[in-house]
Amino acid sequence: MQFAATLYLEADEGSRVAARRPVDHESTLRDHSGTPHSVKVTNLSVSGCFVETSLTLEIGQPIRIGIAGVGAIPSHVVRRQGSGFGCEFDTPLSDAQVEHAFTESTVVHHPAIGVGPLPAGNDGEDIDIGRWPGAVRVGLLVGLATAAWGLVLAFTI
Repeated sequence: MQFAATLYLEADEGSRVAARRPVDHESTLRDHSGTPHSVKVTNLSVSGCFVETSLTLEIGQPIRIGIAGVGAIPSHVVRRQGSGFGCEFDTPLSDAQVEHAFTESTVVHHPAIGVGPLPAGNDGEDIDIGRWPGAVRVGLLVGLATAAWGLVLAFTI
């Protein structure tokens, strides 16, 4: 007599399920109070990451991990190993987000330069912010000085 059967693998509490991608990038971890701490993300998957840090974190502690190109990801600590912690994302990332992670700068630039991060590998040296023409700067300086003297005279008379 034959039986058809299907086997399902179940993950134990705290065990890894998703494939890890090795990375080696500086990042920012924010604790429950929002205080930023520098950490190094050493691996990343859709379900979590491993961070190296000198911080003392508790298992289950809620945190946010900054992933360049993806954003600040709400997470919680699931294990401690050596000088770091395994963290599980509260909402898993997509495969595309994992592939895109750490490919852009985390710095948001001033609107005069451009909004959003620079493409990876661009250090910003080729960006020309520009200056106001000399006549505009002189006119602004004279106008502001005249207004200031006008206020001084108005309060002394």
